[in-house]
Amino acid sequence: MGCDRISALPDCLITEILLWLPTMDSVKTSVLSTRWRNLWLDVPGLDIKFLSSNANTITSFIKRFLEFNRDARLRKFKITYDTSKGHDPFGIREWIATAISRGAQHLDVVYTFVRYMSFKEFMPLDIYKSKTLVSLKLVEVGMSNPDFVVSLPCLKNMHLEKVTYSGKDPSFMEKLISGCPVLEDLTVFRSSDDNVLVLRVRSKSLKRFSVRSNRWSRIHSREFVLEIDAPGLKYMKLGDQKSERIVVKNLRSLFMVDIDSIFNVGSNTNLEMKKDTIRDFLNGISCVRHMIVSQLTLEVLYRYLGSNIPMFNNLYRLEVSRIARLEHMLPDFLESFPNLKHLTLCVVYLPSSFWQCIMYLNHLNVEKHEGSIVPRCLLSTLECVEIREFTGEETRTKKKIMKQKKEPLMNVARYILVNSLVLKKLILILSPATNQISDIAKELLTIRKGLAEEPVVNVNGSVWDFPSHSSSPSPQSTFSKNLNSLVASIPLLHANTYNFYNLSVGDISDQDRVEAIGVCNRVVLSVDCRSCIFQAALNLTTSTSPQHREGYWRSTNCMFRYSDKPIFGVLETNPVFEALNPNKSTGDRDEFARLQIELLNGFRKRAAAGGSKRKYVQGSGPGPNSSTFFGAVMCTPDLSENDCNDCLIFGFANATKGRTGLRWFCPSCSFQIQTNLRFFLHEYEYELDPPSDQEPGLLDNWSQGVDKTVIILATVGSVVGFAIFVVCLYFILKRKQRKEKQRHEGKDVVENQIIDENVLRLDFDTIRLATDDFSPGNQLGEGGFGVVYKGVLDSGEEIAVKRLSMKSGQGDNEFINEVSLVAKLHHRNLVRLIGFCLEGQERLLIYDLFKNTSLDHFIFDNDRRMVLEWETRYKIIAGVARGLLYLHEDSRFKVIHRDLKASNVLLDDAMYPKISDFGMAKLFDTDQPCQTRFTSRVAGTYGYMAPEYAMNGKFSVKTDVFSFGVLVLEIITGKRNNWSPEDKSSLFLLSYVWKNWREGRVLNIVDPSLIQTRGLSDEIMKCIHIGLLCVQEKAESRPTMASVVLMLNASSFTLLRPSQPGFYPGDGESTSGSPPTMTLNSVTITKVDPR
Repeated sequence: MGCDRISALPDCLITEILLWLPTMDSVKTSVLSTRWRNLWLDVPGLDIKFLSSNANTITSFIKRFLEFNRDARLRKFKITYDTSKGHDPFGIREWIATAISRGAQHLDVVYTFVRYMSFKEFMPLDIYKSKTLVSLKLVEVGMSNPDFVVSLPCLKNMHLEKVTYSGKDPSFMEKLISGCPVLEDLTVFRSSDDNVLVLRVRSKSLKRFSVRSNRWSRIHSREFVLEIDAPGLKYMKLGDQKSERIVVKNLRSLFMVDIDSIFNVGSNTNLEMKKDTIRDFLNGISCVRHMIVSQLTLEVLYRYLGSNIPMFNNLYRLEVSRIARLEHMLPDFLESFPNLKHLTLCVVYLPSSFWQCIMYLNHLNVEKHEGSIVPRCLLSTLECVEIREFTGEETRTKKKIMKQKKEPLMNVARYILVNSLVLKKLILILSPATNQISDIAKELLTIRKGLAEEPVVNVNGSVWDFPSHSSSPSPQSTFSKNLNSLVASIPLLHANTYNFYNLSVGDISDQDRVEAIGVCNRVVLSVDCRSCIFQAALNLTTSTSPQHREGYWRSTNCMFRYSDKPIFGVLETNPVFEALNPNKSTGDRDEFARLQIELLNGFRKRAAAGGSKRKYVQGSGPGPNSSTFFGAVMCTPDLSENDCNDCLIFGFANATKGRTGLRWFCPSCSFQIQTNLRFFLHEYEYELDPPSDQEPGLLDNWSQGVDKTVIILATVGSVVGFAIFVVCLYFILKRKQRKEKQRHEGKDVVENQIIDENVLRLDFDTIRLATDDFSPGNQLGEGGFGVVYKGVLDSGEEIAVKRLSMKSGQGDNEFINEVSLVAKLHHRNLVRLIGFCLEGQERLLIYDLFKNTSLDHFIFDNDRRMVLEWETRYKIIAGVARGLLYLHEDSRFKVIHRDLKASNVLLDDAMYPKISDFGMAKLFDTDQPCQTRFTSRVAGTYGYMAPEYAMNGKFSVKTDVFSFGVLVLEIITGKRNNWSPEDKSSLFLLSYVWKNWREGRVLNIVDPSLIQTRGLSDEIMKCIHIGLLCVQEKAESRPTMASVVLMLNASSFTLLRPSQPGFYPGDGESTSGSPPTMTLNSVTITKVDPR
């Protein structure tokens, strides 16, 4: 019965099913029905495992298959052969040529004979000029060097495994790869007899690249080089043990890298040259977000570079596999990852066979670096750590290991718990043979105590809780409220170039007044300083009891301190923190300490003389035995010169002596001194501010020598004036040259980052003519990234042109986002990108023109709002919801918009909504749609921002849900989100809606023009309810857009009770009747506008 039903299918469907079966299985199916016997010859694919000794039968079958219907395209040709079984390689070469001539899209050729065969060169030259190949896989075959240009215009995937290349042309691989303009995935497995000295990979389209070779193959006398230049590369796996040099360039898009390479350490290359080569490689991949490192690679890095590994500021996830001596390497290694959030460690106890590899490294003439577990306040961002334990043998070795105490593993766990400030989860996966799980868990629970939020400890799937130390909740005091208000105001501070902030909340005579100071190291960028201080303030307030009325928190890059007593300009040297390098000085310790103090004292005098905004000096000085000391000293700028001197002298006297590295901190000052340059980002010393007060001089004798003074001043003035003129002229010419260079190079820089251009590309003159040379009369609006103009093309089509501002630092970023994202997103509720223009510094985006402009021109206008009846408003709400659902779940590229607001919702002639402006949009992992990501640059519009995004930089799909909820409430009320009623100026829209919702007076918040709407009150109530669900304070409580669309479309649906909205930046309701006075950088403000 089943056979008859299958046979009833159309011929085209049966052949499509047979295509995905091995050829032999496909032929066997002909016994199911006589009708099938002729169909298998029409199947557009051949998958032959040429392993049997009956070669003649298979040969005749393949010839018959390839000769049948020669005009039909062959989509797939896969053959596995073995010349030792009598298979004719010349015949196979002809079959491959025939398959290519029939338009094969997928070609796999696998040679399985294990012994080395001298004859491998049989791939036909036709393979280099196929116009249809999409994927190519070659295993253990030979490739000859063509004497013509390679052209594979459709090839996207290429797999070359142990391929032998004829000839000695070192550019063969470069020629092959450059002939594949759309190549996205490249895998190369280099054989031991590989004769390609330079494997050069240059491709603008390449997204995934993997290279590997046999470990510990024979050492070659020749130098093998791997060069990678791929600006679009996202995933890279390096398992190449042959290459002595790995050179990477332009890896701007690199997201993940897996490194398992020893950089051919057995070669005779100069030691310093080897160090420079490895360091240059690491600098080339320093933009990566996710990195996997093997044991041997880590050994090589640690032995060659020690603690001098370059900084990976973008890395948030690190996996280190097969670590055996982790507890010695960990502190130095983690210093290079200041923003790490997720760490996975594999602690492996391996048999002696593995250590032969390590012994090989031990014999190299490389300086050995040692380290130990020392608290360094490094792990200020680490949230999740996973430690896995494995053993290499199942019998004697494992039993021996289980008997000994797991000291290395426990050292690592202790270090993580002690030094991780915001750790949320510690996961231990121990060997099944471990019988100490309970003891290990209990020991870990004794390490971390006294913090408000302890991390979760998970050992082999069992969760162990820290002993509770929290008391019963008490009402929040006025001091706590003032402190929370102060902390919440930090992200709103205006950035300054001196990285110093003083804040206060409360009247000066109030006993609950809070004063605070925040300061960052001079090397921290001003845009990052506020985030660092805010994170320090959060860490401090969440880890101390609400009853504490003063606190101090110090991280690697910044300090935050608060008190209920005056602290501005007040010296404080308690508490004291000290971090030491475990290595002690060798030789004369007294001389070592003397030179350290001599250098620091010189810095102290200069720092104390600094102005009221900066007291920081760094530099270098002579050390013992021709070495060099690098040091830095800093006081909080509010201190006087005498107090700064006293603070640093106190620190010098009490700090530990004779260490090669030292960091010393107290609330009012800090200093550090190292023998390692990597702790300082700049080699020069920063220029100091002039002293705030002029030193007294001999002013009483000013009248003497007046004539001489006039002459000196005139001479100096002339020289200085001429010098200023020369400098200004130099900078004017330099700026002109730089602009000219940027005009020529800017186009190439942006083009390299645009992934797709599936839209019309117009020239600048056409757009200028269409907009009447960007006439002000055609201007439709202006945003943060440029101006929008109305235009008319020669065809009569009306367009909207967004001209990105050349002064905007984010212009190129928005341009790339719009072209690469919007061009791929197609939905009736998303704006359509017609085309773009890229010439010189001009960045133009061309859209459909919507004469109704945007939603804000209607709902916030008293006259035009009357046009929006409830049916129209509901259509807009539902359309925006469907557009967001498409972005979050239904499109190929899952997108978070991040800037949804009324002005970014355009309306067509039928008042259907179109979501626009994707300049702030971000892609997210399709497997984790609710995954939370972080950004140090919070961008968007206050009032529409979710609290977790505005305050902490956390964003997810729930960030868009919050913005959608605000938009829904604006549509229903007709009020902007920063609107407040006249009688209650402390309330904003969200708090006003929430207050009336709780009191059952919903009609107070509905737009008066909708009050007369009959029979639709339930629908309006449902939308208000949905809006409040979307703006809940906790992100996890908000619904997904799929749930929102379901709620909007369902006629009967039970809605959950909403919780309190995220009132940003504050509740708006003050128990004292008026908001507290807040002092930010000495400027008093009585109200914080969320806009």
